[in-house]
Amino acid sequence: MHHDTMKQVLEVFLTLQVTKELPRQGFINFGFKRNESDSVAAHSFTVCALSYFLAKTYAREGKAVNPEHALSIALIHDMGEAISGDIGYHVKRVAGKLLAQVEEKTMDMLISKLDFRADILSLYHEYNEVTSPEARIVKLADALDAWTQMLLTPGADLSSQTVFVDDKAEHLKNDPVFGDELEDFFRTACSMLRNKEVTFLGS
Repeated sequence: MHHDTMKQVLEVFLTLQVTKELPRQGFINFGFKRNESDSVAAHSFTVCALSYFLAKTYAREGKAVNPEHALSIALIHDMGEAISGDIGYHVKRVAGKLLAQVEEKTMDMLISKLDFRADILSLYHEYNEVTSPEARIVKLADALDAWTQMLLTPGADLSSQTVFVDDKAEHLKNDPVFGDELEDFFRTACSMLRNKEVTFLGS
């Protein structure tokens, strides 16, 4: 590897270290204390894991999805937050397209020197525009991870839970590959987790 190329990759790698300490801002809207929010890096890891598990399972059931592609989308879905920071749930709903422009600029700042920048931006747009079943799986995983984090935090305010679940579920409908199956999965999973029908392994 050429020295300049190595430096470009390591610059992104170093910048991403910030996400290990960067709190998920949106949780404060749900009653979290600052020290109760998980980090962007922790969130990204569990979204990656769930996205891959779901895509792998659906692929084995005959659905036309690529688990590795879903994992790639999940890996980069919040990467720009290393520069922008996490933005709260309600702000995202209000800002709309303006927020999308800001997020794209911060992503571009992060990866502008990489030779494969176009590949990453393609995945980023696919996620934000939900143009593939893999992107919709990652949207599901992203929402379910946020929901689970709320459930695992004693001080979290779940009074607006119905709004959150309904809003996220609406974006999982009418997929060309899944129909409404992902919406059904999300609603059922939210219910199972809240009712403690799912337990920690090894406990």
